[in-house]
Amino acid sequence: MRKLIAILCALGVAVLSTGCSGGSIYSNYRDIAELMIVQTLGFDSMPDGGVTVSVSAEGSSGAGSEDGSKKPERLSASAASLTEAQDELQHYSGGLQLFFGHTAYFLLGADVLNTDTARFFDCIERDTAFRLSIPVFAISSGSASELILGAGDEERDATKLMHALTQELRGRRRTCRRDRSRRRRGRNGGRARRLYYYI
Repeated sequence: MRKLIAILCALGVAVLSTGCSGGSIYSNYRDIAELMIVQTLGFDSMPDGGVTVSVSAEGSSGAGSEDGSKKPERLSASAASLTEAQDELQHYSGGLQLFFGHTAYFLLGADVLNTDTARFFDCIERDTAFRLSIPVFAISSGSASELILGAGDEERDATKLMHALTQELRGRRRTCRRDRSRRRRGRNGGRARRLYYYI
């Protein structure tokens, strides 16, 4: 009798634990076709104290192209806080879930450098979605939104331009940065350090 009860309990647990997540072990599983993959993230400060958040991202699919490549998407939203601005961006994403796990570049508009930068760096440094190795570019003149929304064309976006710029900068300063990183590893036990550029 005890064996029968144990078997029935095991079957009940098995039935209840299947089908809830669409066949995935993760309850928040999303198919990649449902994601808008953010690759470049820009921040601007507004005169009234608000913020503008802009993104350059991959779309959900390459249905519009012959080779199946994904067309770049460019979005920008302004609000009183970073959280509200990100929520506004989600409304503009066409039903796709914004995914920040593949963010490759941060851009800070010129106005950000003239204000309290703490909230922007708190977002960059403390958000677990962002890797510590993502470089930060501070724009000397103009805004991050102008660069993200206006750079490139239908095939190339700000991310590709930032990638080319990063490669050029690394090529110029490779030796100097290697020496500096060796000293940092010696002092800080091998922890990753973020690179900052002023453009």
